[in-house]
Amino acid sequence: MTQRAASKTSTAARRRTAPSHQSSSFRPPRYESPAAPEGTLTFGPLVRWWIQRVLRHGEGDQFGKPIAYDDFQNYLIDRIYEFDPSTGDLLHNRVLIGVPKGNAKTELCAHIGDAELAGPIAPVSPNVVISAASYEQADKLFGAAKTGALEGDLGPFIDAFDTEIQLRGIPGVMRRIAAIAGTNDGGLETCHIGDEVHEWEGERRERVWTILGNSLKKRTPRSANPDLAVQRRGALQIGITTAGDDMDGLLGRLYGYGRKVASGELVDPGFLFIWWEADSGWDLDDPGQLRSAVLEANPAAGSFLTMQNLLGRYMELVAEGRAHEFRRYHLNQWVAAPDDWLAADVIERARRFPDKVAPPPAPGTKIVLGFDGSNNRDCTALIGWTVDTDYGFVVDAWEPTDGQPVSRTAVDAAVHRAFKTWNVVELAGDPPGWRSELERWEAEFGTRELDEEHDRVTGSGKVLRFATFQYARFGPACAEMKTAMLGHEPRIDGHPILLRHLKNANAYDTRHGQVIVKDGKMSPRKIDAADAAIIARHRARWHARRRAAPSKTPSEVGF
Repeated sequence: MTQRAASKTSTAARRRTAPSHQSSSFRPPRYESPAAPEGTLTFGPLVRWWIQRVLRHGEGDQFGKPIAYDDFQNYLIDRIYEFDPSTGDLLHNRVLIGVPKGNAKTELCAHIGDAELAGPIAPVSPNVVISAASYEQADKLFGAAKTGALEGDLGPFIDAFDTEIQLRGIPGVMRRIAAIAGTNDGGLETCHIGDEVHEWEGERRERVWTILGNSLKKRTPRSANPDLAVQRRGALQIGITTAGDDMDGLLGRLYGYGRKVASGELVDPGFLFIWWEADSGWDLDDPGQLRSAVLEANPAAGSFLTMQNLLGRYMELVAEGRAHEFRRYHLNQWVAAPDDWLAADVIERARRFPDKVAPPPAPGTKIVLGFDGSNNRDCTALIGWTVDTDYGFVVDAWEPTDGQPVSRTAVDAAVHRAFKTWNVVELAGDPPGWRSELERWEAEFGTRELDEEHDRVTGSGKVLRFATFQYARFGPACAEMKTAMLGHEPRIDGHPILLRHLKNANAYDTRHGQVIVKDGKMSPRKIDAADAAIIARHRARWHARRRAAPSKTPSEVGF
């Protein structure tokens, strides 16, 4: 059914503004361009009527069934097609819509593409480009447009090919492109729809977006529907996407611009910005707040997007140590994926034996102990590092799985065993949560403090407090360890806890250099043994350098 067939239906009752269709279930976007001026009308109800009358659902559980939109989808289409009733000019020529995964973004893009090709306000000789960054996503989008048309009533009016749909008997085409292929120049497009803009990364893909945007300015598309009191005028470039992870990329710049338009800092009526996103302040470990965050970000939640599936997905990703992915893909928040501090192969290469855990050094060997303690959720680790041979090993480690606190008696016993077994020149510990134990060890083994300015320690004892949250101290220790690991210098025993914690460590940039962090505060992917190993090696290498340096007077040594 082309626009000429559709035009036989009266449109007077459908030319009205958007808000009238909203129900109590409609949850507005977090950020949105200002409302249209008083007196603005919208072609949206007419476009929606045509889609629901002519097209059908594509691949999925609703395949072949008539389309029935949720309130938020009605709202989006109505805002996209707002127009000036005195001229028919569309108010917006650039549109950016942000919703999480699962909210039927791709199918909505396909429906709008079909409507721009053959709907009641499609322009004369339409030239529609629907696109994505990759061939796979572009094929998915084009397939939804083609299937929706062929399974519905549009089939007799089109010829559908692998990458193109043509109107039969009159000029008009829809083309599929993948931005990865690049392009040198645009054509005479009347509409460009880009899916998953967060994937349009790199100069080639961004150039495609820019070229297609420029091409839309070569024409002034106008509909020719005799049943319309006012003909539509204007081209459209629509981007619909989930949040990205790089604010310096194409989507990051568009998002930043849209936020300024939404706040009123910039006035640009031609740019329509509609973005659902959960507030970053929700505590996702609280079931009630998790549910509220999901509802805030997902306009389809509770409808065709079930809450049970979303909440279950959160638990799955937390268990896998990928909570950041839930925030990005299901809460539509800008969250960068944590970067591995060291590649797994670099860590494996440091093992003394590739297929088994190596034994600890011989009794009496000169070592430094690194200690990182936790009350319950994290691990507590005691790592030894030899001064003379640059070898790290697990003295003991405790990983509670049931939320119960680590046995402090067991930890204290392990520390005393280590002092009896090896020549411990220093115990460097991260103090939070274990201050009373450190104070007892200081009373028994004596204290010392770091004087970084003069590269020395003060005090004659063996217990040194080494806080990992003090990045001015921890940053250089992490850098020293990373450089050594990349240079194949140290060896480790291959204990599974130490290996796992080193692989779990993610890099976090500070002004004092990179430090290691977990991929989320509540992540089950522990890094405590890695913390303790970095502390132990850093202090062991300090002692090794002091032993190799020329002898100094006692006043210069400082202890």
